[in-house]
Amino acid sequence: MKRLILFIVLVLIFTAGCQSQESSFTGHVDGENETTAASNSVTDSSVVTSPKTIPAETGADTVTDINTNKDTNTDTNTDTNTDLDAGQDIVNSLDDLYRSMHTLKIQKNGESTVYDAVRPLVSVFGDMLSKVETVYTDTPEGNEKIKDFDYGHYDYRLKFNGAKDILFTRKGNMLHFEGEKKVYYLWGSADSLWDSLIFNDSSNIVDIDGEIIQVMSNTYNQDVDGDGKAEDIELVYERGKTEDFKGKLIVRVNGSEAVVLESDDWYTKPYRTIGQMPEIKMLHEENGNSKALLVIYSWATNGIGSTGIVNAYKYVNGSISEVEVKDVEGIINYKGDDVVTIGFPTLNKNMDIKIETKEMIEFFGDEDSFKQEIEADQIWEPHKFWYFVEDHDGDGQEELCCESIILMYPFDLCRLYTCYKYEGGEIRPVQVRVNAIHSDG
Repeated sequence: MKRLILFIVLVLIFTAGCQSQESSFTGHVDGENETTAASNSVTDSSVVTSPKTIPAETGADTVTDINTNKDTNTDTNTDTNTDLDAGQDIVNSLDDLYRSMHTLKIQKNGESTVYDAVRPLVSVFGDMLSKVETVYTDTPEGNEKIKDFDYGHYDYRLKFNGAKDILFTRKGNMLHFEGEKKVYYLWGSADSLWDSLIFNDSSNIVDIDGEIIQVMSNTYNQDVDGDGKAEDIELVYERGKTEDFKGKLIVRVNGSEAVVLESDDWYTKPYRTIGQMPEIKMLHEENGNSKALLVIYSWATNGIGSTGIVNAYKYVNGSISEVEVKDVEGIINYKGDDVVTIGFPTLNKNMDIKIETKEMIEFFGDEDSFKQEIEADQIWEPHKFWYFVEDHDGDGQEELCCESIILMYPFDLCRLYTCYKYEGGEIRPVQVRVNAIHSDG
């Protein structure tokens, strides 16, 4: 029986509609209740805990005294949000914002005019807000990020009906619901989006320039091709002027581009489909001057916790192209007495590891059946949890590393740690290590 690995792909369908003559969006699937939505959310894996652990979301605490930070705004917000149905609670967190339909108005700091957002722009901002991270103040990173945050300052008010105003600060791309302590920050800079807005003072309508909208981006400067000059590198999320939440994640080097993700549902709100947000890392060429450009991210996967992804690229003669990342392959043999041998033919390496076989033998009937099952697949590939870049072997040069797991459904055999180097136009595994599932090594 071949190994069966089941992954549940989480898909959230966002719907858009029109309420009165204004634009609106909702993330609530027609006919879906809160129980159904909760069952679709990603649960923690008992197998693995990410090194970038994602704390569980908790309800936002109301700020009882936000005057501890000086209010630098000069305008008076006279457009209080009162558009609520009888008995309806006002929304004060992004987790709840997507449960119902909303219209959007935008107000700039220092101005009294409130602008109605056109229909597509509501979806653009809904899409943008679905790709935030929460600042956790009980972590050193969160404390550092929020230590100078001014709850009273903002550049724009996003006024979704039925919700507290969202105050957005362009510096740091941070936001929070007015009067609430919980702070969020965007995956990338939204400066291009804000700069593309068109505020019409005669109609009090806000629209956006162009049909292709750059929602967020992260920029880097690195010498990728080894010519001694730094290239302009961008990781950009852009989308059309449409009413869905679909876009493209693109990597650009000096204007030459490659599509990393297209029309994929990746977001953190109202629940996570993505674990680690996309980021760019560099991998030096072995015995060379160029670098491979890596886009690393992970999907949040039910039942197993995380699925790591790496997309690798090179930049040669002004053009970007993909670089193959070779998978590590191995052969498993059962030696008896809870010991298995895992062989890696391409690395000329064999490793013995002790595992708990009692439940496995009972599941397959007897020891002979277990041995046949574990050795049935002559070549296997591990399930990757996540990728990262570090100097694993202490030689002064960073390697691409991956933590993964070797599975024999429905059991987890062992953890596998693999390191890769960039050489000869490809990224290939050069070192492996295996550990028991519950080992800290």
